[in-house]
Amino acid sequence: MARWMRRVCGVLLCIVPVVVWAQPPAVDLAPYLRQPQFQRVKISPDGDYYAVITALEDRTALAVVRASDNVPTAKVIGKRDSVVEDFWWANDERIVVSLASKRGSRDQPSSIGELHAVNADGSHPRLLASPYGARGPLDTTVQLLLEPSVYLFDTLPGDSRKVLVSAVPQTSDPNVRVERLDIYTGRRDLVAMVPVRRATFLADAQGRVRFASGANADNVQKLFYRDDDDSPWRQIDATASTARNAYALGFSDDGRVAYLQVEQPDGPDAIVFWDPVTDRYTELLRDAKVDPYGILYALDGRTPIGASFMTDRVRNRFFDNAHPTARLYRRQEPAFDGDAIRITSTSGDGRLALVSLWSDRNSGDYFLFDTVAKTGSRIFAQREWLHPADMLASREVSFAARDGRQIHGYLTVPRARPARCRWSSCRMAGRSGYSTSGPTTRTARCSQPPAMRCCA
Repeated sequence: MARWMRRVCGVLLCIVPVVVWAQPPAVDLAPYLRQPQFQRVKISPDGDYYAVITALEDRTALAVVRASDNVPTAKVIGKRDSVVEDFWWANDERIVVSLASKRGSRDQPSSIGELHAVNADGSHPRLLASPYGARGPLDTTVQLLLEPSVYLFDTLPGDSRKVLVSAVPQTSDPNVRVERLDIYTGRRDLVAMVPVRRATFLADAQGRVRFASGANADNVQKLFYRDDDDSPWRQIDATASTARNAYALGFSDDGRVAYLQVEQPDGPDAIVFWDPVTDRYTELLRDAKVDPYGILYALDGRTPIGASFMTDRVRNRFFDNAHPTARLYRRQEPAFDGDAIRITSTSGDGRLALVSLWSDRNSGDYFLFDTVAKTGSRIFAQREWLHPADMLASREVSFAARDGRQIHGYLTVPRARPARCRWSSCRMAGRSGYSTSGPTTRTARCSQPPAMRCCA
């Protein structure tokens, strides 16, 4: 009898508080998985049209929209899995489009060097250049011998018919040529050869190619410069005397000095002012934690005036805060509550500026700003169906890695949800590690792990 009583007393009934987190409402993922309606927007030089990249089911396309009534007037659409890589207004009426292609399992599109052109009203569409051959309006003829890939790098504002391109032969170690491309006929004429293979180029405001950056078979990046079309190329000291890479960003208003982004022996890149005559370098901007996120240009679209840096958010910094375009940025920034701001394009007279803004909560809006009347209005939104007030904010975080290096990143925390408890009965054998107290009623307590004691 005593043994039976001890067995009964060795089993205690207790009421255990169990934490049950409130189930969040089901999240409709469809709005977040939808492709942006508009990805990039540029205004035409005369201000009469917008060119926009829009997403289709299996490719992206370029659409031209009349500014007065938002009616589409022209389009450029490539083959399946093609992507609009970039586009340029070459003059008031004609736009040039570069197409890339998604290949195999690669999510990142591969640039193929294919250029198309069309007038803003939809007339005179033409395939200007393609490695598969350019044969008639938007028609590609596959050939056994591939032609060069062609990449536009300057629209030559003083020439309404020609643009500057680099022509890259289909070889493993190509010797790139600089050429002028007729945007109506597709004809190309040689402008210059360069002393480095696999090169990219930068021209000044007069259309003179003055920087060439590339690498030969040794895969060592080199930057070359010349004063004008008749001067010899020379490697500049920023790369010749050190193991640092340097990248040309543009020229000053008068074209006498240049801006470079130069790698540093330790830490982020610096933007420097370089005088070709004296070979003097003057540091202008450098952040303690991050490389430049993007270069900011004057309303002419080619003169560097500053840079954006992404730290706690995207912040714009300028070489000279008194520059007219820098003042334009500073006037707009307070109106957009910390959103990143970037002027993507302007009308030829500089009066109309197309401004892109975005943040961790805003997926992207485009505003048209009148620099004379000082007025602006929103004209496009990348994801109109996502409201910034419904999005979660991100914050900058940092931590030390095992080697002591500081790692920087961004953290988005879900909205806090209160815990909800319910009581469950349990039969718990009296054993080491558990204890009970009080009668076996709703007020009885069992010791629980710390996470379980929140609602005990």
